[in-house]
Amino acid sequence: MSGPSPRHRSLTRMLVAFQIFLIVATLFAPLTALAADPSADPGATPATPADPTPTPTPTPDATPTPTPDATPTPTPDATPTPSPTPTPTPAPQAGYIVTFAAGTSSNNQSKSIQDSGAIDTDSIPVLRMHSVLADATALAAL
Repeated sequence: MSGPSPRHRSLTRMLVAFQIFLIVATLFAPLTALAADPSADPGATPATPADPTPTPTPTPDATPTPTPDATPTPTPDATPTPSPTPTPTPAPQAGYIVTFAAGTSSNNQSKSIQDSGAIDTDSIPVLRMHSVLADATALAAL
């Protein structure tokens, strides 16, 4: 046995060259997709053509303007009005993961989260884990 025949070697080289060509072609395939023109937005409303009728220009009015009244208006009372009380800005909330001890019922878990003032956004009941939004005071209560 002297090894693979020349025909087998040339076939193998041709298959290797074809695979290399396919790999290189897949690298350039996304470029053609990026270069395509985007289609029109189906939700966009078509532009309305401008109204060809001109708007009429207003004609000047010949009525005289009224003269100001010579009697002064009474001044309002000088009693101060109470200033509105500023509303307190809420503390910033952040997302936290809370894990409860084994044996804590789901009702007690929900009650603890609500009593602290946190907001339960998601949970994994099997692991007793809750994703909550809480500020610093709610986090301390948990």
